[in-house]
Amino acid sequence: MSRGQAALPAGQAAVAISNVQLTNNAYGIMADGTATSGRINGVVRDSVINGDTNTGINVGATTSANDALMIDDVAITNNGIFGLSANGSTAGLLVTNSSIYNNAAGLHTVNSGQVVSYGNNRLNGNNGNDGAFTSTLALH
Repeated sequence: MSRGQAALPAGQAAVAISNVQLTNNAYGIMADGTATSGRINGVVRDSVINGDTNTGINVGATTSANDALMIDDVAITNNGIFGLSANGSTAGLLVTNSSIYNNAAGLHTVNSGQVVSYGNNRLNGNNGNDGAFTSTLALH
């Protein structure tokens, strides 16, 4: 650490979001680990993320800690920028049994972020810009 540079806080977050409807917000869910050296991990299940001005679900990481969310049976629809976005080499989304539909753009990755599918999702109708999963894992 250079002189005058503050250390990042080392807090961690384990998140479970289930059976919620998030509608017409700036962002639906944002797991932003860019200002901490701790981990953010969690699951979003059986929910609807709809009509947000920006991104439905965003994970961002710029440190060595992995920040990841499991997205299970979630409808991500009608969001103004992206349905799902991962930013940073240690940022990831694992997506199963979910619908990413009618967003300005479906999937977005930048700076080596990962949006991984289990192969059973519905991704279409995103303003001609569905995007692509970075990889697919087999269901076990």
